Amino acid sequence: MLEKVRVLFVHNRYKQAGGEDSVVKMESQMLKRNGHDVELLEFDNTEIKSFLSKIKTFFSVIYSKSSKKGIRRTLENSDFDLIHVHNFFPLISPSIYDLANEYDLPVVQTLHNYRIICPGALLMKNSKVCEKCITGNYMHSVLYRCYRKSFFGSLSLAMMDYVNRKRNTWNTKIDKVICLTEFAKSKFIEGGISEDLITVKPNFIEYRGDNLESTRENLGLFVGRLSHEKGIAKLIQMHDYLDGKVLIVGDGPLINKLKGLDKFIVYGKQNSEQVNQLMKKASFLIFPSIWYEGLPMTIIEAFSNRLPVVASKLGAMKEIIKHEATGLLFNLIDLQDGIDNINRAFNNFALMRDYGNAAYCQYLNQYTDKVNLKQMLEIYKEVLEKRKNCEE
Repeated sequence: MLEKVRVLFVHNRYKQAGGEDSVVKMESQMLKRNGHDVELLEFDNTEIKSFLSKIKTFFSVIYSKSSKKGIRRTLENSDFDLIHVHNFFPLISPSIYDLANEYDLPVVQTLHNYRIICPGALLMKNSKVCEKCITGNYMHSVLYRCYRKSFFGSLSLAMMDYVNRKRNTWNTKIDKVICLTEFAKSKFIEGGISEDLITVKPNFIEYRGDNLESTRENLGLFVGRLSHEKGIAKLIQMHDYLDGKVLIVGDGPLINKLKGLDKFIVYGKQNSEQVNQLMKKASFLIFPSIWYEGLPMTIIEAFSNRLPVVASKLGAMKEIIKHEATGLLFNLIDLQDGIDNINRAFNNFALMRDYGNAAYCQYLNQYTDKVNLKQMLEIYKEVLEKRKNCEE
């Protein structure tokens, strides 16, 4: 394991702070707590306001000279061992890789979503899984306006993916790609990324000491954005057939659809501590997402609170949740199967406690900061040693 590493984290924040932003912060803090030097260089989408800035961003998504110039100033005044890139869209762009190579710095790239093989980032179209762009025909995303239903936004991203696929950017200018799950790894390999470049390292929740079982109520819990991709519409369809009440935490475009549904107790947006307390109160988490997901922090947080998860049998959820061990999985296209499994959780309170304890064991084995730090440093050590050997 490395004694000390000096790393530059580069990340483009989102207008609405999400899981990726939290992960970047948590990883940098984890490294700092353990004696490593980390500088976090962030770009912010709120800079894109005027019509002129939007036009500029349309072209710079493919290759941004201005962000390259700004990052260069940071590199000139510091002595880093490597660069760890998280989200580079839309302001940073793949130009970061060329700059790293100029300074002979290895690049680690974490892929939190599927953007480099799917301009819409979610492998989803019209609320259904879609893999049409994986093999490189990105015009599908333009035709269906997969990025925020915008023709020009979708075109810009399709051009970015197309140009960098043709240049073989992902395989030649990155030293190591981090995926969050084995499932995601398989999709990126299908999309042309070399298997040798990819390693799997999940997200984590900081270990807070032994989390003893709390006094719970027979309640379901949903935590997330109230939007189609998170499956809230599916949950609404199930409402009349559920055997218990569900606490709903979050905000989003479908929040008004929850009005008048007496089995849903809507809390709205809550802070992390409030969510944590609700996870100690509920009997199980419901996670009906209709897209593959990256690695949902909500599920890891549930596991860290001894809370089993009832989720759609899809993508990351299918890999993380062990059916009839740490939760239950249901067929997304079969509404009755979803209803049956949620009601199974409502009607088997003691069994959910067993599943919750198993989920907590899985958290301890796979998703703590201690486990994650070891994985991260092993990745850094590998790329640094490989670069050193190449130079010799």
